[in-house]
Amino acid sequence: GLTVGGAAPSITVGNPYLSPFRSTNLDLSFEYYWGTNGFVGLALFQKDISSFPQQVAGEFPLQAIYPQEIIAQIIPNITSATLAQYIQDGGVFAVRQFDDAPGGKIQGVELNVQTNFFFLPGFLQRFGVTANYTYISSELNYLTGTALSTVQGQTGSTAVNQFATAPFLNTSPHSFNATLYYEDGPLKARVSGAYRKKYVNRFPLSSGTCSVGTTTNAGGPCNSPVVADFGYNEDTFNLDFSMSYALTKEIRLSLEGRNLTNATQYRTMYQANPVSSSYASTGRILTLGVRATF
Repeated sequence: GLTVGGAAPSITVGNPYLSPFRSTNLDLSFEYYWGTNGFVGLALFQKDISSFPQQVAGEFPLQAIYPQEIIAQIIPNITSATLAQYIQDGGVFAVRQFDDAPGGKIQGVELNVQTNFFFLPGFLQRFGVTANYTYISSELNYLTGTALSTVQGQTGSTAVNQFATAPFLNTSPHSFNATLYYEDGPLKARVSGAYRKKYVNRFPLSSGTCSVGTTTNAGGPCNSPVVADFGYNEDTFNLDFSMSYALTKEIRLSLEGRNLTNATQYRTMYQANPVSSSYASTGRILTLGVRATF
C-alpha cells in the first residue's frame, strides 16, 4: 500500500492527445537541361519543425491525465485502500508521459548533375556520370534528463526536464554519391560510390522510468534507467560495380560486386566520450547471374 506522508506514487502513461508532427517548409530550386540527358540542379530547403513528442516529467493528479469515467474504472481495481483514497482526494503523482516538446530545424542545399560525355571522341562518348551532393544542417532539442522528487501533499513542482541540441537522427551533414556508367549496344557497366559523414543514429541509448544512479519514488534502486545520450554511425564509403551483356534479346548475363573496398560499419555511442559499440562488415559480395525473358 501507499505509505502516508512519504514519496508520491509514480506512473508512466501514454498520451492520445499529442499534436501531429508539424513543420513549415521552404524550398527553392534551379534546374538547367541540355542535350538528350544533360541536367544540373541546385535546391535549397528549410524545415522548421514546431513539435516533436518526447517523454517528459511532470507532477499531476490522475484527474489531470484521465477523464473521470476512467478514474471510476481504476479505483475498484486498486487493492490498497490508502492509494485509492489518495487518488480520490486528487493526490499528486510523479508522471512520465509523452508530450509535445520543442522541435528543431533542418536546412541545407542539394546539388545534382547528370550528363553523358557526348563532347569526347570515339568510344568515350559512351561514358556518362550522375552525381549528387547534399549538405544538411539540422538541430533538434532532445530531452536528455528528467528529475522528479515528488512527495505527497507538496504544493510546488520538483519536475526538471533538461534538453540538449543535436542533429536529427539518421541525417548526415555531408553526403555524396556518384555513378560512372558506360553503355554501348548490348554492353552496360557502371561503378558507383557513396559517402556519408558521421551521423546520429540513436537516442536515447536506453529508455526507462528513472535516471541512472538514483532511486525510484518508491525508495528502491533504479532498475530501468534512462540513458539519455547519443549513438553514432561513423563515416562510411561504399563502392559498387555492375556489368551486363545481352547475348540475345531474351538472354542477358550480369556481374555485380558490392562493397568492393570491404568497408566496415562502425558504430559508437556517448557524445562527450565516445566508445565503440559495434564494428562489422559484410565483406565483398560478388554475384554472377543470367536473366531470361520470354
